[in-house]
Amino acid sequence: MRIILGLALIAISVFGAEARLADAVEKQDSAAVLALMAQKADVNLAQADGTTALMWAVRQGDSELVDRLLRAGAKVSAVNRYDITALYLACVNADPAMIERLLKAGADANASGPEGETALMTVAHTGNVEAAKVLLAHGAKVDARESWRGQTALMWAAGQSHPAMVRELVAHGADVNARSAQQEWKRQVTAEPREKWMPQGALTPLLFAARQGCLECAQILFEKGADLNAADLEGASPLVIALINGHYDVAGFLLVVVGLGPRPELVPAAEIVSAGAARGIDGRRRGRLLA
Repeated sequence: MRIILGLALIAISVFGAEARLADAVEKQDSAAVLALMAQKADVNLAQADGTTALMWAVRQGDSELVDRLLRAGAKVSAVNRYDITALYLACVNADPAMIERLLKAGADANASGPEGETALMTVAHTGNVEAAKVLLAHGAKVDARESWRGQTALMWAAGQSHPAMVRELVAHGADVNARSAQQEWKRQVTAEPREKWMPQGALTPLLFAARQGCLECAQILFEKGADLNAADLEGASPLVIALINGHYDVAGFLLVVVGLGPRPELVPAAEIVSAGAARGIDGRRRGRLLA
């Protein structure tokens, strides 16, 4: 027991001493950072959770300090306990210049987290097209899928209503008719008293856009060959999904492109609902729509 306690105390003291530079960067204590670097402190010694000085500098957007750390030998591919890298933090910040720095320093444009989230997916979620351009220029795979839901960067962009990002990804060959993974739930009803619905997945980018109500996303996807009749596993088409969620501008556009109506701005909401019902919205869905 004494041996274990002794080792634990040693480990704590060592980590505490070794993490001084990372601690100083976290606290944005510039004087301490400069002093420690002047003393040739090891820039790769991490805090107890594995977070390095470089990660903190990237998170804070301190490009000058990032350059200084990289010149001193900071490992750009270091990963902390939560599988977070410096590149991931730069992508969360949607900082094109920082992403470029890290990629030039050796970061992998296609590295992914524990659930398969790539840097391009992270950036697609933010909507920053310039950041996406940097990653794509460095070879980021446009149709990579994360492992939790089997979704792509294009699905994330459409699902967050980022039409400029949708256009950029499609221009680089993103599959407009890809489907997310089908979720095999063993049951939809459990002992839990609250009503709930377990999503079944298998959605296309257009279905994401229709659900979110991103008209411009839907228009771009249509222009690039998206299947307007690609339904979800319950048979709901993009038109029906738009209606269910009350996105009548998207529904009006879809009515036009499938030949059911005039220009979208001329289609009254009531007519869209009526036409949608005629196209197969069942009673349960009509109830949800009108509730």
